[in-house]
Order: sequence, then C-alpha cells, then structure tokens
Amino acid sequence: MHADDHYHDLKNYVSSMGKHSHICMVYADREQQITALAEYFKTGLRLGQQCIYVSDVGTAHFVRNVMMRSGMNVEADLTDGSMRFLTPEETYLATGNFKGDAMIDLIEHLIADAYAAGFNGLRGAGDMTWVLVAKVTGKEILAYECNINRLFEQYPFMSMCQYDAGRFHADAVKMLIKTHPTVLHGGQIVKNPGYTPPGEFLALLEGEREMRIAV
Repeated sequence: MHADDHYHDLKNYVSSMGKHSHICMVYADREQQITALAEYFKTGLRLGQQCIYVSDVGTAHFVRNVMMRSGMNVEADLTDGSMRFLTPEETYLATGNFKGDAMIDLIEHLIADAYAAGFNGLRGAGDMTWVLVAKVTGKEILAYECNINRLFEQYPFMSMCQYDAGRFHADAVKMLIKTHPTVLHGGQIVKNPGYTPPGEFLALLEGEREMRIAV
C-alpha cells in the first residue's frame, strides 16, 4: 500500500482539528510523525495561523525537507513569518534549566506576537525527545503538560506534543496521555476518555513517586 493511502485517514483527522486543541501524539515511526505534522501545519497555514515547530536542529532539517517534498513552500513561509523553527534551547530551556511556568509565559508572548503580526492564532508542535537529554524529571514535565491546558481555554491556540513510543517509558506515556484532552494514536484522533482535569491530575501527581521517563 502506498504511504499516501496508508495515512489517508490520519491526514483527514489532522486536518479536521480545531482551535483550542491540546493533542498528544504517540508515534511509532518517523514517517507517521512527519505525515501528521505536515498535514497539521498545512491546515494551519491555510487558516492564516502562525506555525511554530520546536525540535533539535537535525529533526528540524529533516522535517523541513519532507515538507518541501510534499509541496509546501517552506522558504516563503519562513520569510513571511508564517512558519518558524525553534530549538529547545530557545524555548523550553531558555532559562538554562526547564521551568514549566517560564515556558507557559513564553507561549503567551508567542500568541500575542502572532496576533500582533496579523495571524489568526498560533499553531505549535514539538518533538519532546529533548526531555530525555535535559535535566527534567518525570513529574516536572507532567506538571507542565497539565498546567498548560489553561492556555487552550483562554486563547485560539493549539499544540501537538509528539512523543516517540520507542524512547519514552510506557508508564510515563500513560501519565502524559492523561494530561491531553485529545490523543492521536494509531492513525486516529480521539477525544481522550482518560483525560484528567488539572486540579485532579496535580493532586494525583503529588502522591506519585518519581517515575522513569526514558525506556
């Protein structure tokens, strides 16, 4: 089966997502990750949203090349500011060490900047693999993923957090999924029946022991 046919449903699901979405994508391979990402950003650009992708430089280069091969005019989007590629060091780790509240403040500024530049909202995505090499505990990243949900209620903002199933520990992934109202898994986007509201989740997290996040 051709890759375009294999991921037909995935593309349809991704292109149908609306604003105020906090999506957890647990991906099994690079093709699945990039297929979802390209469609996600194509839709955002079509709707006049600014699109920001956060990853290491190598992943960003790969993503950029795949997008160009899929017909996206990435150079033009970068030139007019519609598309931005940022690194973890410019975002999550901008203060030197990860601080969830500082990252949430940064995203609020990015949303304001997108509106000031004339865009119809902000659409973000990030390859979360940086967590595995930074000095970040499981509880810290879980608290961040939980607390950021308030931004999706307040602003026309959506984000796709991409977690590699082969590199993140299964127990950590189960907890991470609980912090996302929407889940993209196995080629489908579903409203997460296991989503746990912030207040309830933070109380649950407080009683948990520190957990392993890497496989």
